[in-house]
Amino acid sequence: MSQLANEGAKAPTEVRSASESGISDRQVVRRLLRIVAPLRRTLVVSLIAGVLGHSAAIAMMVCGAILVATAFTGPVNGGLVAIVFVCAFARGALHYLEQYTGHDIAFRSLALLRRRTFDSLRRTAPAGIPGMTSGEVASRVMGDVEVVEVFFAHTIVPVGIAACIGVITVGAVATVSVPVAVLLAFAMLAVMLLPPLVVRRGRTSASDYRTQRGINSAQLVDTVRGLREIVLFGAQDATKRRLRASGDALDRYGFAAAMRASIATMLPTAVMSATVVATLCLSVASGYSTVTTVALVVLASSCFGPALAVSRLTMSLRGVLAAGRRIAELDDAAPSVVSAAGQSDGTVDWHGAIEFADVDYGYRPDSPVLASTSFVVNPGEHALLSAPSGVGKTTALSLLLRYYDPQRGKITIGGVDIRSIPLEELREHVVLVTQETFLFNDSIAANVRLGAPNATDEQVLEALLRAGASGFLERLPDGIASQVGANGAELSGGERQRIGLARALIGDAEIVVLDEPTSNLDQYTERQILATVSREFANRTILITSHRDTVAAWADRVITLNPRVASNAV
Repeated sequence: MSQLANEGAKAPTEVRSASESGISDRQVVRRLLRIVAPLRRTLVVSLIAGVLGHSAAIAMMVCGAILVATAFTGPVNGGLVAIVFVCAFARGALHYLEQYTGHDIAFRSLALLRRRTFDSLRRTAPAGIPGMTSGEVASRVMGDVEVVEVFFAHTIVPVGIAACIGVITVGAVATVSVPVAVLLAFAMLAVMLLPPLVVRRGRTSASDYRTQRGINSAQLVDTVRGLREIVLFGAQDATKRRLRASGDALDRYGFAAAMRASIATMLPTAVMSATVVATLCLSVASGYSTVTTVALVVLASSCFGPALAVSRLTMSLRGVLAAGRRIAELDDAAPSVVSAAGQSDGTVDWHGAIEFADVDYGYRPDSPVLASTSFVVNPGEHALLSAPSGVGKTTALSLLLRYYDPQRGKITIGGVDIRSIPLEELREHVVLVTQETFLFNDSIAANVRLGAPNATDEQVLEALLRAGASGFLERLPDGIASQVGANGAELSGGERQRIGLARALIGDAEIVVLDEPTSNLDQYTERQILATVSREFANRTILITSHRDTVAAWADRVITLNPRVASNAV
């Protein structure tokens, strides 16, 4: 990972865990409902299909029971037989429609949620989210988003169906027996409400479980990415102990949640069984006929489906809400900088001088990295920003690229404060090449096109040739269509850097920022890269950081930084 990206983790704000975030369950639900709001028509169709389908299933069971009860005392009622067949067919068709629309809602809602989450990450990039590692972000973007699918697919519509079926059932039974209707009303409420009461005390555990799961995922991602260093430095045992301790903590939270889930599962079943027995006793005590008694008992045993579905949801709802809360934290993450509105007035002279004027910045209030920092990079100059490690070279580049804004002072390009320039426009004219060019697991052409998404293959090839990539392109059977592997695993460090240079060339930016571009290269490759930079960026302003004497000799001028002041040095 580039040094600039790593500095995003140093920002001062600390992200709280889900259990401490202050975002209530009600707020999480409201946010999730806002996401699904554009699909309200499909929601209504799914709700109607579910209500009619469950009503058909209950009617089929009750009519079937009446047919069986009357079969030994008289002729078969042809009307009831027809109702059973119609209800059976309707149940199948309506259930399919309910499931189809429900999953359509879920997948489309997930797409909307993923887009919203990506927008949150894009808004905070490239500085990143303070206090959150890349593994933690990946856990939220991938794991938590998938968990929230339960809310979209199995919560919104089922709750509506349960409420409607409850009202319809209780109303229908009340025309025959008010006591049984009252019994069913309380029983349905108990089935839906008892599990939430049981798991209510588990809210913190559910949040802690999701948080711990995110920590585990982050550790696994970091372990896989750092596996080479772990093996080389003999840290396997320590790594295994850390992962085992983290896994044990996750098991403890999971066990507590499973125990509550077991109790919550048992209670609705007990309530339903007791309700059926109570209905039978009330019917007999009230002197109802056999047919009426059978109908009421069968209805009591078949009307709990939607309520039971809601009760099952409550057992997983804590985890869903915890995941939703963690996603909401991403959504609430404030960007380190705010883009200027609209477009600049077109007066920015991108070929003008870059000036730092009395710039202060620190990642912590008590530890400034740059203080009263002032220097000028003249138009077309190739300037080296030199300083010992940790003094602020990368911070200065980050401020120029507006990862962050100065806490005092200002940075100008051509006399214009960069805070008045929209971020998209600024980054169109200022391009960055880091010490470790990140390559996506895609083709060479696709990676170069990051600098110009609409570039043709001819333009991509021209940029690569100008960057000195002809040597390794000739040995690749598919040329620019060749796959680079995960993070450019199929290429050498020098070859990856040439792709990074090609990205800068194809974008044709006036200002080029190079962050330790040759630090991982041998001297021969370094000379080639610097020669390419001199040739292809001859008329562009370059600000480069490096610890190497060869780069200092190559630069037009050296700007030396120290922790308190920056000054020009020839």
